[in-house]
Amino acid sequence: MGKLTINSVSDSNVSYEGSSTEMDEFIPIVRVLQPEGYNTDQEGLFFEKDENGNDIMVDLLTQTEASQVSFSISELTTSLNKPIMPFLVLKAGPDFTFGKGDDDGYISLELSLEKDKYVEVEGATASIKLKGDAHYSDKVLVKWEDKIDVEIDITTKKSIEFYIRFLANDDKDRFEGDYENLFCGCFKVIFIAYYKDVFNLEEVDLLFKENKRAKEFNKKGDFAGNGYCINTADRGLGAILKDTDNFYKEPNYIKLGGNGVRLESGSIRAAIIAKLGYIKSYIEIRTNNYNTFDKPTKLNSSLSKKILEEINERRGYHLYYFSMHGDYHVMLLLINYTDPKEPTFRILDQGYVDSGSNSRFIEFAKMDSVFLIIAEAFWESKNKHAKNILLWRIQRK
Repeated sequence: MGKLTINSVSDSNVSYEGSSTEMDEFIPIVRVLQPEGYNTDQEGLFFEKDENGNDIMVDLLTQTEASQVSFSISELTTSLNKPIMPFLVLKAGPDFTFGKGDDDGYISLELSLEKDKYVEVEGATASIKLKGDAHYSDKVLVKWEDKIDVEIDITTKKSIEFYIRFLANDDKDRFEGDYENLFCGCFKVIFIAYYKDVFNLEEVDLLFKENKRAKEFNKKGDFAGNGYCINTADRGLGAILKDTDNFYKEPNYIKLGGNGVRLESGSIRAAIIAKLGYIKSYIEIRTNNYNTFDKPTKLNSSLSKKILEEINERRGYHLYYFSMHGDYHVMLLLINYTDPKEPTFRILDQGYVDSGSNSRFIEFAKMDSVFLIIAEAFWESKNKHAKNILLWRIQRK
């Protein structure tokens, strides 16, 4: 319980001190606000989920006698080095028959690797201020309904996850509360470091939009077999890499306003893309019929395992330019590794493999079996040289 101090108005030497109830304690809850107008406005703000898709909860105000409460944890996924997020200070604790209790105090914060206790975070710090103030500090004096801003300074070059833990302390006015560093709010930050070969959602959206346009163009065209597959892949790369000079686009001919980029096979094109600086690495996966003309029944090595090694636990989207069936069909392979617990992948082409129910993200664990099914289908329907899968990992310059 807190200590209540009452000073006489007429005689400053006269005062009363006695025990109090939680009415005398500063007991807030700090909740996140939508970051409209902040530099995090376009970032991903969600609730943290467990492996079953349920909200992860945190127990707040656990030091109090009667004000404990559980809240869902909101999380921000960002690649910004100095994200700023807005929060709101709300009244918590019991309601009283008279008065409103201690309605002001200090809010500070700490960064922690765990939500329920402090575990030091390296490579990141944070500071706080009242909304509208000019300068940040390590704590701020607030009242109920005050809005506060938190600026996070991330200096690490690696991706990292941590929690912002909000702490409340009494300002020692006439209501002198006993609670110290009252845990009153929790917010998760997922920082995705910049890597040349890891893409973000905004870039992936450009790829999807261009792929959709290429599919629509392909439906209206007259291309032999899967002749527009390499064009579709090239258009997608030009979009996500934001390079319209060196990748195929429509119209293509220079006299019609195009760039005149000519395409041959997937392997030849990959060599040119590599010279442009857009290829990070190369993978070849052979099927078990490599030295025969028998139908393939398995991959000689795991494609998914090799890709996971290259991802190296780096959150984000990963992209491969790839060909199968002896360079007969060229496609793009996109891996969604924004959630390492539930990675997925999607194959993008002009609507041949990427069509109908296949036009979606698939569980990453099914990658090897899906690629074997495609190899078997090519072997059945085309000639008998569906013997390897060639993949080139795409990066920015």
